[in-house]
Amino acid sequence: MTSPITYPPGQISTWGINQALTNQFSTIAYTGVDGSVWYLAGPQAPLAGAQDGMVLRKHMGLMAPFEMLELRGARQDGATWTDAVYDVGDMMLSLEASGIGPQNIRDVIRHWVSAWDPRQTGKLSVFTPDMGEWWAPVRQGKNISDQFDRDYTWSGRQQFTWNVKNYDAFWYGVDSTSSVGLLYDSVSEDFTTQSNASTLGGSWNQLYSSTAAGTYGISNGAAYFLNTGTNTTVNFTNIYTAGSSTDNQVVTLKLGQATLANLFRFDDPASAIDLWVRCNSPGSYSGITGVRLRLQLDTFKLSYFIAGTEVDWFTLPLVVPPGWGDEFTLIAGTNGDPYNFSIQRDGLQMFQFQDGGHLSQLGSGFRHWGFGGATHNFGGLGMTKPQPIGEWFAGDNGTVTQSNDLTLTNIGDVEAWPRYLCYGPGTFNFTAPNGNVVSFGPLEEGQIVLLTTQPQYRSVVDLTPNQPSTQQLNKWETLMLNLISFATNNNTPPLLQRFESFFGILPPQGALYTLLNGRFTYSIPGSAYGVAPNTATIGVNITGGDASSGVVGAVTPRRRWPL
Repeated sequence: MTSPITYPPGQISTWGINQALTNQFSTIAYTGVDGSVWYLAGPQAPLAGAQDGMVLRKHMGLMAPFEMLELRGARQDGATWTDAVYDVGDMMLSLEASGIGPQNIRDVIRHWVSAWDPRQTGKLSVFTPDMGEWWAPVRQGKNISDQFDRDYTWSGRQQFTWNVKNYDAFWYGVDSTSSVGLLYDSVSEDFTTQSNASTLGGSWNQLYSSTAAGTYGISNGAAYFLNTGTNTTVNFTNIYTAGSSTDNQVVTLKLGQATLANLFRFDDPASAIDLWVRCNSPGSYSGITGVRLRLQLDTFKLSYFIAGTEVDWFTLPLVVPPGWGDEFTLIAGTNGDPYNFSIQRDGLQMFQFQDGGHLSQLGSGFRHWGFGGATHNFGGLGMTKPQPIGEWFAGDNGTVTQSNDLTLTNIGDVEAWPRYLCYGPGTFNFTAPNGNVVSFGPLEEGQIVLLTTQPQYRSVVDLTPNQPSTQQLNKWETLMLNLISFATNNNTPPLLQRFESFFGILPPQGALYTLLNGRFTYSIPGSAYGVAPNTATIGVNITGGDASSGVVGAVTPRRRWPL
């Protein structure tokens, strides 16, 4: 994959560096439909006549336009105002194409035309040091109507009046997000409240592949590897002495906060943090049987152990390294499938894996859990250690009911409508600050549904990658399903779903709209410039859920004016 074209090419100019250091200038940039990046104004913009690119000279129409809705009688003086609605944004950009040679100016204009399309949207973004970045999805509004100078190829300059349409009217900012899930903490350890010690205490069976480097204990409010010996690579596991009551387990660890005494070097991918489920209670590290999730600088790996022998299931890239305060969860088994494994990060599902070979051990002898890690001898730089652990908790993955709050902030000056991504199983109840209550569900295990509260958008969208289970059909139902699939090329139209329902052939719950009880009426108000943004607390109650259940809430802030 080739890198996108960027204008101006090369490094930022000395003049641009001096502008950037003042931290006072606005930046206006455009990302084209072809992936090209254009800096039009600000420190990174080109110097006309000295660099290739497009220079923004003037602009107009950045503010979202609006139209008054009013009523007027035949003999009424004035009019009766009823409402104001925002219209399509119609912007004009006064630009100058610059090229340092004849071929350069032709390339600039050709690439600029290629970056726009009336049928596709690019992104026009505005950044100011005090308001941050705001952007709009824009299209080319009109064809090129400018007169071209006869000798623009030789002068290296050509002016344009570029018409841009923003059909969304407003400018968008970074989403405010919040997530809630179900907490399983029938056993827990809060290391942040414990005194410094060379071990974790009597509740833990601590095992090491080598004892030459030191021990795993508590230091400065976190569980941490205490290097008291040689700089040696060590694998270690801490098995909690009390296990689960069932085979289905949920184990979570929360990384500690950074302190000067507990610093972790992020430049060594060999040190690791581990989560363990379905373990035995061995007498040595070489005797471990269980399932381990290993988190490293740039990868995460799930594997199973049989009497100390490791077999990998998979190793995948970890785009964002483990950071201070991050929370990771390993779920082993659900009510419907004991061989389903899920990995979550900060309440969001990272990956799901099916143990098709039934290789993980079940039964009363394999119901312990814990955490661990690995140090690494980093040559002459000494030994790197995994990040300190602030909290660890675990529980049986059973059906529970819990309530939590979503906290969402609108930094825009226009109202923002929340949206909710619901992970099944369970029934979800939302209580807004204005008292509006909406219920949705029940969802089954593995279902993912997006609820949108903004009135003009579809309220319920099924995002489940595949149906969670295969419906058992009798011979007559199977015949009907085959006939419908044949007649419609396996693409059943919506109108046929009612016909199918006569014979019991439906998705697990039928139309998901039938699971929505109530109507969303709450939006988070915008705030005037200079006034603190509005924050809303939305209550979420999940009934009949398990460790896979959760809700991710988000709002997208909008502004009428980006500068």
